Amino acid sequence: FSPVDIQTGPDGNLYVADFHARQVAHYIAYSKGLTDADLGRIYRLKAKGAKSVRFGNPFSPANLLQTVLRHTNRWHRETALRLLGDHPDSSLIPTLRAILREEFGRSALQALWALNLCGGFGKEVALETLGHQNPHVRRWTIRLLADQREVSSEVAIRLAEMASHESDVEVRSQLASSARRLPAQDGLPILARLARLKIDAEDPHLPLLVWWGFETHASEIDSTLTHFKDPANWNNYLRADGVLPQQNLMQRWALSGGQAELEACAHLLALAPDTANTALLLEGFEKAFEGRTLPPLPESLSRALSKARGQENLSLVLRRGDKEATIKAIGRLKDSKAPLSLRIQFARILGDVKEIRAVPVLLGLVSAGREMSLRREALLSLQKFDLPEIGKTITVAFPNLPEELRTGAIHLLASRAGWALELVEACVSERISREILNREILAKLRLHDLPQLQKLLTAQFSSIELQTEIGIDRKMARYRSLASLGGGNPKIGESLFFGQAGCAACHVLFGKGGRIGPDLTPYDRSDLNAMLLAIVRPNSEIREGYEHNILSTKDGRILSGFKVEENSKVLVLRGLDGQDHVVPRNQIANLAPAGRSLMPSGLLESLTVEELRHFFAYLSSTTPPK
Repeated sequence: FSPVDIQTGPDGNLYVADFHARQVAHYIAYSKGLTDADLGRIYRLKAKGAKSVRFGNPFSPANLLQTVLRHTNRWHRETALRLLGDHPDSSLIPTLRAILREEFGRSALQALWALNLCGGFGKEVALETLGHQNPHVRRWTIRLLADQREVSSEVAIRLAEMASHESDVEVRSQLASSARRLPAQDGLPILARLARLKIDAEDPHLPLLVWWGFETHASEIDSTLTHFKDPANWNNYLRADGVLPQQNLMQRWALSGGQAELEACAHLLALAPDTANTALLLEGFEKAFEGRTLPPLPESLSRALSKARGQENLSLVLRRGDKEATIKAIGRLKDSKAPLSLRIQFARILGDVKEIRAVPVLLGLVSAGREMSLRREALLSLQKFDLPEIGKTITVAFPNLPEELRTGAIHLLASRAGWALELVEACVSERISREILNREILAKLRLHDLPQLQKLLTAQFSSIELQTEIGIDRKMARYRSLASLGGGNPKIGESLFFGQAGCAACHVLFGKGGRIGPDLTPYDRSDLNAMLLAIVRPNSEIREGYEHNILSTKDGRILSGFKVEENSKVLVLRGLDGQDHVVPRNQIANLAPAGRSLMPSGLLESLTVEELRHFFAYLSSTTPPK
């Protein structure tokens, strides 16, 4: 049973449209006979003993208003409203306004809708209904006001006041949604007050709605800067993806790169009420130029950045290629006593600006560093240098690298033709295990236009067998049979999910795991056919947003992964190493879909029969095992 729509009928019953396929995914559904006409149904649900509703002629002019307000059947009420909208009756306005004042249930909301259709909704009514006892009346009043795209100054003040004390979360959501549809001078005060509400800090939607509003009004630079002249408007609790509105504005303006927007960055820095907010703005500015060097800036912004205090300022100067800043940054990168976050930041920037003097330090960190996060960042930065010694050094160091770094190191070596040759030669000579060259890595290696590399791959690795359709179908049937037996231990299956099967490297389940693939927690994991198809045939259906892309750069790198972010300046790919690769758009030579999933095949082949039963017991669990 797969309901796709539900509606109330004129007879008072519920009608449910049901579409079901034996295989939920659409892969080869028709050729395998997985659908048929008997699987589509319409159900009518009727309460036991219920009788059809009789109400005379509910849509006659004499009964129309009564139907709008009182009919027990939603279909009748909505149809009556439609008819009233087709033929507005202004004579009903006094009656509807009286009902709005006197009633507080469903009829009050119906009266508001009818009043709007009859042309009786306006400023006077809105000032009354914004304080209505029914939160749905308040919510729809805000919605109807925003539909007009402008409000009076009196209404604008009232909306901003509401945002400070409104008790209903749905009304607050409507305030946030409507604030972006109003002019900036009216919408920004609403957003500012909503952003100060600590109660919504953990809400999954409101911080994003507030961000959307600020983002919409960011193009109205003068109004936005006027808004931030009030120090109270800097005190916010709502963060979209961990970032405050002022940080987002700084990043957005800096990213656009226009002179007016860069000047706005300078003004916003000048308006920052304290050093904490100055640091946040600098952080947002730095984020905008991640992966890129800093372009020439307006004099006003250069002065504002120079005036800003703290270590963040060194990062910005470093992006401009300042020699003294480069020497200081390399020194801090070497210093094991320097803050780890600062060393990671400098490792990233030195790679972005391709500072060759940093290469020996970065190689040393990969080979013998102590902090794993810094070693990963060093690997990412080294990919940006086209130097032969990087491939040689990482290949030699590979056997001694911890397991957590090996995936990143392999992807680094596979990203450039010369380094890839070093890797393949090491595997042929068995200095590095040949098993690390899985199908995904081999596919990436074969994209390099280096005859010597291609000759070696053909001679040594062309015998890797592709799975036949028949073989895959047999595996599917075997796994389905084993999983259907049940009896597995979810706790043991959990250890397999996070260990031998390797699923947790890419997927989150019950709040734990990697961030490369989609979170499996909300999936219908009891649908065995769909789960087996995704595991055994990962290329059959790829979830939107996780399409595998191959990107080649003008300096000879080949990267693979799915897009996690893109704008007019940069594109961010997340690969199987779990790292985000920030590539300036002007450095992209080619970007094309790979036509296959990032998820490798054969994940279950190493598991025994008992282990498979435990694994599927955990995968189909609705709660974490204890």
